[in-house]
This record gives sequence, C-alpha cells and structure tokens, in this order.
Amino acid sequence: MHTSKEEAEVFRQLAEGFGRSGHPNFFATLVEQLARLLNVDHALVAVVTEANIAETLAVWSSGALQANITYPLAGTPCETVVGVEPCLYACDVQSRFPEDDLLSELGADSYMGLPLFAPDGSAIGLLAVLNNQPMAFDGLENEILRIAAAQAGAELGRRQAESALRKSEAAAKENERRLNTLLNHLPGMAYRCLNDNDWTMQLVSKGAEALTGYRPDELENSRITSFANLIHKEDHDRLVKAVQSAIHQRRPYRVTFRIRHRDGSERWMWEQGQAIFSDEGDVLCLEGFITDVTDQQEAQRVQQAVVQVASTVTSRVGDDYFQQLISTLTTLLEADAGFIALLDQPVPSQQSEHTHPNSLLPATTGHTVSLVVDGQIRKNHTFLLCDTPVERVVLEQESVVHHGQRFTLPGATLSAQAWIGRRLDNAKGEAIGVMMVFYQAP
Repeated sequence: MHTSKEEAEVFRQLAEGFGRSGHPNFFATLVEQLARLLNVDHALVAVVTEANIAETLAVWSSGALQANITYPLAGTPCETVVGVEPCLYACDVQSRFPEDDLLSELGADSYMGLPLFAPDGSAIGLLAVLNNQPMAFDGLENEILRIAAAQAGAELGRRQAESALRKSEAAAKENERRLNTLLNHLPGMAYRCLNDNDWTMQLVSKGAEALTGYRPDELENSRITSFANLIHKEDHDRLVKAVQSAIHQRRPYRVTFRIRHRDGSERWMWEQGQAIFSDEGDVLCLEGFITDVTDQQEAQRVQQAVVQVASTVTSRVGDDYFQQLISTLTTLLEADAGFIALLDQPVPSQQSEHTHPNSLLPATTGHTVSLVVDGQIRKNHTFLLCDTPVERVVLEQESVVHHGQRFTLPGATLSAQAWIGRRLDNAKGEAIGVMMVFYQAP
C-alpha cells in the first residue's frame, strides 16, 4: 500500500518527467522516470512501422540510457501488445518467447507492455517495462503506466503529424520550384492579370523582359507601364472583343496581336489564356501564356511546337506537366524521342560558354525529369554528361545536329543520330538543365 504522501510525491515526479511535451529529450526522460518510479531494470518506448518492425525512441537499461535498436515484433511479447491492450507477463517471459533474443540479452524475467495510440485512435507504437525478477503492479503503478502511455502516444502522434506536414510542405515547395524554373525559361511569358481596362498584371514570369523589354516588377501592378498600353492600337479593340467573348462563354481564348517593344520595335504575339471564376461566378483574374511569333522564317512545325508548349503551360496538368510538355514537343517536331533533364549542379555562365568541349564541367551527371521514347513515357534515369549531346548543349546553349555520332538515350535502346537541344538557365545565368528532342535517322 502507498500512503497519500507517497502517492503525491509520485505524481509530482510524473508531472515533472512527463510534462515536457515537445522537448527533444521527452522519451529519454520518460523511460528513465518510469524505471525509477516502478523500480524496474529496463524501460523502452518504440514506434511500430507498417512492416511490423519496432524502432525504439528511447531505451533505459541497467541504470543508463542505451543506444536505440530495431527489432521485428514477430515472436516477441511486444507483438501481443501493439494495437490491442496492455499485456503483463509476471514471470518466466523468456520461456514463453524463446525466439526473442532481446529478452535473453537483457536477462528479463517479467514484462509489461502497453499500446500507444495517436490522438485519432490509430495504433502507432508501444511502451514496455521489463524486470530481471518477477513483478506485480498495484493500482498506483498501473495508473503510472497508463498516464505514461497516454503521454507517449500523444507526443509520438504530434511528432509524426509534424513530420508529415514538413514533408508535404517540402514536396509542395519542390513542385513549385520545378514549375517556376521551367516557366521562367520557356520562350515566353506566363501571367496572371485583372480583367480591367489596363489588364493590370498581378504576376509575371521572367520571360516578360525578353518578350516586352520590361522586367516583371515593372509590369506588375502597372508600375512603369500597363500591358494594355503595349498593345498596338489597331489590334486593341479586336483583342478585347475576342477575350471578353471567350470569358462570357467560359472557354479559353487564343489570340494573335502586335505589341510595341520597349526598344520601339513592333512584335507579333500569340496568347492563350482563360478566366478564373469565383464560386459566385465573378471573374477573379485571367491566367495565360504569351509567346513571340514574329520570326516567320522558322519552320511551321517549330512554330506549332512553341504554341503547343504555351498551351500546355496554361492547361493545369499537375503532376503530368513535364511528361505532357516533352510529349507535345516530340509529337509536333516529329521526333523519335525527347527529354527534359536537370544537371547535378549548376554550371556558371562564363564556364559553360567558354569551356572547351574537352574540358571538364562542374556538373558530371544529369537526370531526366521527363523522358518520352516512341510516344511512350519512360522511367527517368541518371546519366553521365561527358561526350554526350547534353554536354554539347550545356556548352553551346543551343545545338542543332543533323548527322552526329550515335547517342543512346538513358534508360532506352533507341540510338539517335540527330537532335535539337536548348539549355535551361536559372536567374543567375547558370546552366541547370536541357530540353532536347532526338531523331534516329539524320
């Protein structure tokens, strides 16, 4: 029996030891306190994986913290605990579980385990105390274990939720970074603007400067000039009518018009976009892509490829973005294969432009983020850059080879003799990847 004074002291220690939620040493403190309060030789807390493997978060044994361990639950007393209910083996636990080497190593004769549950009720781990002698717990000791298991489950659930959130946020940031990188290096301008008289730009990609002569920050919120002010007067009314008609019919718009570049030159634009509506049906903004189609000397199929790439940008394809992008290019350029690949590290502009082909680049490998061969999406692969068409594109920025040395695509059996490639640079002018299409025959 425990006196009221003893019980008060026990719960004071519980409050001190278990009331450290969020502290890095929470589990280490918990197992140490349990071992001392219950006068047992060993205590541990573990998370259980989907493969039915226990991974300890803290282990107390023989008066000290021990290194964490991983062990399969099969054939152990822990297996009878996870997701079920507390389980006590008061003595002779080794004879009941002869295949459990950990029991033998610890010299344990008795075992008490409790399942850990997340706040949503899912089973996530276990808490166990072991003793080298038989053990029996009274009401107070059982209450200590119950409180400890509840605290451990809440802390473990909180940490797992935070970890999942961090991974989700990291994945979202990476997807956004990859999309922004590609958008900012396509030959054109992605935008979001208001449906007002000025077509006030809210967001503009970095391609705006090459397209109009104005930096994104100069166009956004019409800081230096509005986009409407750049449109040729003879095309203005026709353009407005076409866009507003498409908005009224809730369909995408495709228009061709002229703008006045900052340098005074007149340039032809091709644009595709669509209105974004609120739940109430009001137009929130317009989103789309504009590309320069002034140079009529390009082959018609290349012009169509640029147009279709622009269309892909505004079609909101999500995870299939890169695959659809390279599929569009290979189809319209009648290529046998194509890929978008990123370098293992950026190549400075001066080095990529002035390096002799036989010199070594800082980047030694690349990896495809989308690969299409014979119209089929293939698994992505990592490859060496040395003496490949990719290395040549990185060095020359653009490369068109009609009859070159045969090159076998990474992860495919297709061998190409001709290719078209363009280097992708980041905002610092560093080479970060390539976009290429390939032909088997010259």
